[in-house]
Amino acid sequence: MKKLASLAIVGSVMLLGICGTAHAQTGKRNLAQEETNRTLVLEFYDTFFNLHKVDEAAKVVAEDYIQHNPTVPDGKEPFVSYYRDFFKKTPGSRYCRQIIFAHNEMHLICTAARKERLRFA
Repeated sequence: MKKLASLAIVGSVMLLGICGTAHAQTGKRNLAQEETNRTLVLEFYDTFFNLHKVDEAAKVVAEDYIQHNPTVPDGKEPFVSYYRDFFKKTPGSRYCRQIIFAHNEMHLICTAARKERLRFA
């Protein structure tokens, strides 16, 4: 199973790198692999941050991943623990994906965060 090599949250921007391809060494882009990685990133993002299935989604997070949000510690377990607690306190929190850019193994996701679900009358 592919592992997320890094996960960064800075404000509403999330940067994800995916391990497992050799095109970074050759300098040639593999668009099929980029799309596979893009799909993995989006599935992780939705499962973790929107469905709050933290343990299921965390299966693809690397043990030594680096967190760029200064309020969340580095490493898989501190990341998972932080958000498990956060989602208990704010069960309606959601992140709406605005746009995603993919290039080789790097993915940039711009999002808008909400603490509670929108309610319509």
